[in-house]
Amino acid sequence: MAKIRSLRLQLTIVIVAITVVLTLIMGVMNIRSINIYSTQVANTGLNWETQRKASHLDKMMLQSQDAVDFTGSVAQQYFTRLDQVEDPAFRTEVAARLHQRFEAAVRTIPEVDGYYFHFNEGLVHGEDGFWYQKNPTTGQFEQQPFSHPTEGPDPRSQEKNRWYYEPLDRLSPVWISPYRNQENSPLIISYTKPIFVNRRCIGLVGIDIRMDTLIGRLKNVHIYNSGYALLFSAGGELYYHPDHPYGLPDTNLSDFGLSQYQSLFRQHDSGSDTLPVFYKKEQRQLAFTTLVNGMKLGVEAPSSEIYAVQRTATFRAFFLLILFAICGSSLAAYLANKFLQPLAAINKAASRMGQGNYDIPVSYESQDEIGQLARNINKTMGLMKTMVQGLKTQAFQDKLTHVKNVSALETRILDLNGRITEKDPQLAFGVVMVDCNGLKGINDTYGHEKGNLLLQLTAKTICDVYAHSPVYRIGGDEFLVLLQDRDYENREALWQQLLPYLRKRDWTGEKPWEQLSFSAGHAEYRPDSDISFTEVFRRADGAMYQVKRSIEGDAAR
Repeated sequence: MAKIRSLRLQLTIVIVAITVVLTLIMGVMNIRSINIYSTQVANTGLNWETQRKASHLDKMMLQSQDAVDFTGSVAQQYFTRLDQVEDPAFRTEVAARLHQRFEAAVRTIPEVDGYYFHFNEGLVHGEDGFWYQKNPTTGQFEQQPFSHPTEGPDPRSQEKNRWYYEPLDRLSPVWISPYRNQENSPLIISYTKPIFVNRRCIGLVGIDIRMDTLIGRLKNVHIYNSGYALLFSAGGELYYHPDHPYGLPDTNLSDFGLSQYQSLFRQHDSGSDTLPVFYKKEQRQLAFTTLVNGMKLGVEAPSSEIYAVQRTATFRAFFLLILFAICGSSLAAYLANKFLQPLAAINKAASRMGQGNYDIPVSYESQDEIGQLARNINKTMGLMKTMVQGLKTQAFQDKLTHVKNVSALETRILDLNGRITEKDPQLAFGVVMVDCNGLKGINDTYGHEKGNLLLQLTAKTICDVYAHSPVYRIGGDEFLVLLQDRDYENREALWQQLLPYLRKRDWTGEKPWEQLSFSAGHAEYRPDSDISFTEVFRRADGAMYQVKRSIEGDAAR
């Protein structure tokens, strides 16, 4: 090989080498940043979806607890002495009153399958109380005959009488894990509370909820392309999985390759992380949380789907870096005979680009080769800035309504949760939840095109009212407004502007899709009690569903 004598060639080689090295540094930094950020967003999204689905189930279970606790407190008001419990006439009169109040309470909870009040047989010397079960055909609660709860060695007898003996053994309210209270009956869960008079248990009051009711809600959970929800115990007993809709009774964590996470499942939820699992020779990610009754609700999706955006962004960054390297190497020959001092400014600009800063251009204005390189780098910087902004817009904007999407909300939640954890004294925000009434009816009757028009009109109205706050579409017909600044200060006045639209849709009009009709609820951040954004969201979501139920009655979901 001939010796290299030309200084220009040497400088060209040096400049090309520097360009390649800088390209590699920028590539590593960009790809690493993309991987870290997209992983955080993906994990947060999976956990957020888990918490959102759990909030609906928890709401139903908390309503059931309230109904049982209310009936128990009423019973304690009637029975103040043990001799009253032993009086059959007084017992019958009080049981009738308790039944009336209990029935009124459970009728607001459509998921309840049965309710009962059973007197302690050791006090009343026999069977007494009431037990009502919902008729699946009529939807009405019908009285059922009592059977003496025997406790013996027979496993079947032990299972169907757990509702009686578990709370008596613990002497405290308890959620009973899935069991059958009759032969060939469906699996149920029960919340049962002992009632005490003078430190003596006089009876049990409780509610039954069918497991297939809970599972019915989980079957409709879809995330990404093939993600799903599952229900299991902390010990690994599977209650629901799409491949096992009736559960797998006698299972544990090791059966699913999760034995290494046994200590994690004792925690309330998976936090901001996800757990890698292998199912059907495919790597998946699992997020979980604990329901009110102690069951674990999990949401699982393939890693390939969760991190698809990460792979796309990495490929695009790699392509841009190769393009930059080619352009830089092509210009190296023109830079060889020029002063090297301007290269320092170019080097700094390249470093800033590697850190994602595209706003400070190279200030070298000469018309020579170095000036041309400076202008090309500035042009590349502008193209990368435009492309990055375009990618951000695609990633964080809902295509139909042009408001922000769930990914944008998840990113904002990360920031809010950090400020909540740090007890930021300047933090003040609120949440408004909006649910479009009758969207399914519009889609089914007039087609999805009219349904899309309804969603666009609803989004525009919300944006017009809350002009200074970001609006997010977080579901098919659900929107979330993050109140801030002027909108937060004027939240009551702005809420008044929404009230005319909190109504039932008028289906008699010529164009019902042009009528604004939705349910809404709002809540504010409470710095003295809220520990995360989830608490504020749940209050607003609960308020919205109360409004929806008042508008649409039992048809509200």
